[in-house]
Amino acid sequence: MNDSTGKPKSIMLMTTYKGGPAPGGTYNEETGRYVKVCKDPAAGKHPAILAFGGVDNGILEELKRRGCRTMTLKLGDGATYHTTFKTFAENAICVNWKDPRYPPGGRWYLDGQFWTVVNS
Repeated sequence: MNDSTGKPKSIMLMTTYKGGPAPGGTYNEETGRYVKVCKDPAAGKHPAILAFGGVDNGILEELKRRGCRTMTLKLGDGATYHTTFKTFAENAICVNWKDPRYPPGGRWYLDGQFWTVVNS
């Protein structure tokens, strides 16, 4: 399905943050592309290692269910990264921060070597 401009339509995937609903990224059913846009400069980055993502477990499961093919991560510092969903699913690590702001199940991060820099 396309929007009024003819572009493929994306749906917002929701997660939780601080106990309330929060955007978890967009997914395009036609292209199989997931896009996560981070506004905070620290968001989407693992604080201790060179890994990117910060994808909540519930979002990852939803992407698997929908047949996601590619992932794009736009960080708050302007950098944009791209990878295949298969690469993310096979190589990402799950970190359970035990932080009540985040939903249960952990957040997934993929080592920087597996991302392609689109721009920085």
